[in-house]
Amino acid sequence: MASKSNYEIYTKLYEFNPFEDNACSWFDSKWMFGINEGFDIVIGNPPYVGISKLSYKAELQKQGYSTFESTGDLYSIFYEKGNQLLKQKGVLTFITSRQWINASYGKSLRKYFVEKTNPIQLIDFGKAKIFDAATVFVNILMFEKNENKKNLRACLLKEDFTIEGNDLDSYFYLNSTLLDNLSETVWKIGEEDIEIINKLIENKGVVLNKWIGLDFFRGITTGLNEVFYINEIQKNNLVAEDPKNNEIIKPLLRGKDIKRYGYEYNNLYIINTHNGIRERGLLPIDVQKDYPSIYRYLFQFQTELREREDQGVHWTNLRNCAFLDEFEKENLVKESDKEEEDIDFENLDENDKIKYNLKNSSTVYYKISHAI
Repeated sequence: MASKSNYEIYTKLYEFNPFEDNACSWFDSKWMFGINEGFDIVIGNPPYVGISKLSYKAELQKQGYSTFESTGDLYSIFYEKGNQLLKQKGVLTFITSRQWINASYGKSLRKYFVEKTNPIQLIDFGKAKIFDAATVFVNILMFEKNENKKNLRACLLKEDFTIEGNDLDSYFYLNSTLLDNLSETVWKIGEEDIEIINKLIENKGVVLNKWIGLDFFRGITTGLNEVFYINEIQKNNLVAEDPKNNEIIKPLLRGKDIKRYGYEYNNLYIINTHNGIRERGLLPIDVQKDYPSIYRYLFQFQTELREREDQGVHWTNLRNCAFLDEFEKENLVKESDKEEEDIDFENLDENDKIKYNLKNSSTVYYKISHAI
């Protein structure tokens, strides 16, 4: 009679079949492939899945991956695991979402690449569509398991690039640039002359995020804009049902509404069912109790709202936003639909003077327009 331990071994052996496209719950490179010292090459297309969606998120965190971020993506862990599976001087090549280049959750992954690998080649497809069945924008990174030689060649493809109409090897050869000063901060890819200008700008003064009194924040993430963004008619109907709804319906400016010298307001609003601010003792919005008509509106989309990645303690709530109060403050913006606007510059406080000058600076406009 087989013992319990032998039965488990037999079950695992039966589960492994290298000739079938099925997942295996265990991995042993020595037993499976006769490899003791790591692989020469690791290549793949890891899953693009938000870690916050995983049912085994807590167990994954306990495994101690340095690239783990609760708001991050599973492919980050695959990069780290893939490097562990390589032999010394082995090479890994993955195609993944490009978000790690500049997303806040990509900071630990960028740090890992710089400190634990030797990045060799990076092809950023930008907004070029590579997969017919997917809307995700991707990049391809190749690195070596070795000391960082600071010799990464990188290329950002133009939006009109197509796999069918271009020779990728030639395109990369003609358009790649050297990235030799990478860190955990955002990786910027551009043309050689643009990079030279960018470095001149960055070396001439103090980086903006080090200026006292200047803070930078991202916008509100809803996870389902088509539900939380409403037009003027929808807003008026909700307020007509219950005037109290006006408390959490706020005017909305999207990124594409912001112009160089002002903004274009398109009569859009956001339903700000915020998740509270723990540090201030501000509780999450109880939509069902305090705003029943808005709850009825959201309930129509309950399935999609429950499945979205970015959400708060309840499916009706937006994700955490520690800088929620910043959206209620005034910002200096010159409206583009006015021919003239007089600014009493001398009576502005120092921070608003800085913002006004920055907003109208040709150098800043150039820098932003050439950002990723």
